[in-house]
Amino acid sequence: MKKIPATGGLLVLAGLLLLGTATIVSSTPKTVAAAPTAGYKILLPLVKASGGAGQMWISSATLASLPTSGTAWNNLWDAAQQNTNSPDISDLSDMTDVYVLAKALVYARTGQSQYRTEVITAITAAMGTESGADILAVARNLQAYVIAADLINLPAANPVLNTTFRQWLATIRTVVFSGTTPHSIISCHEVRPNNFGTHCGASRIAIALYLGDPAELQDAATVFQGWLGDRNAYAGFNYGDLDWQCNPSAPVGINPAGCTRNGYSIDGVLPDDQRRSGGFTWPPPQENYV
Repeated sequence: MKKIPATGGLLVLAGLLLLGTATIVSSTPKTVAAAPTAGYKILLPLVKASGGAGQMWISSATLASLPTSGTAWNNLWDAAQQNTNSPDISDLSDMTDVYVLAKALVYARTGQSQYRTEVITAITAAMGTESGADILAVARNLQAYVIAADLINLPAANPVLNTTFRQWLATIRTVVFSGTTPHSIISCHEVRPNNFGTHCGASRIAIALYLGDPAELQDAATVFQGWLGDRNAYAGFNYGDLDWQCNPSAPVGINPAGCTRNGYSIDGVLPDDQRRSGGFTWPPPQENYV
């Protein structure tokens, strides 16, 4: 298992957490006053507090059907053997969160209690290590702890810790952290249209699901919908150079299908990350965030 710094890793997470729970609620447009256009909408269920042994991330039934052999399982198992005694949310490259998530998945699949105990120990140690951190470090590291807490059913495993953990999550999402431009998890999600914002969005969504906060989850869904290209739903992002945008006068997080520039297809490009490779050229330069 490897921590993924690029936006694509967060698309997987945000897509599973948001789109995977879709059912019924409409959203009110934010920032842009015009009514939403006809077409797709991100629709959400009424959300109750999480803690159902993995229901946030993957259903218990689905998890139970997955194999405990083969390359994927071996990689997961190897990650779950790693030491998680010294988590550091302020460290941008800290891998402890990934290993904690691996332990939680192994516990949820096998029921081996030692892995649940190690997750509990790591969550306890992680709280407070965000002090003085850059917002990106917090956003990258936090989400896995929340999902891990759900996978082990922390409310049942350790009710006292769960109460403390919930209070911490409710507070941390609005703390303004340092960085090139200081942000909270929420404001970062609503302003940054590249991998910064999608990491913040993933942590924001995970917290909202864990706390059972439907209003916050709907706000996050509306922002995500705007990032996907529905500017009538949300258009409050601060974009950088617009060279890779399909329509520089109406920038989006992902160029729409059929988008071309100078006769070349750039549909599906994540323009606010691709710009970090420089201005538009062809063939396109490699950009590791994308």
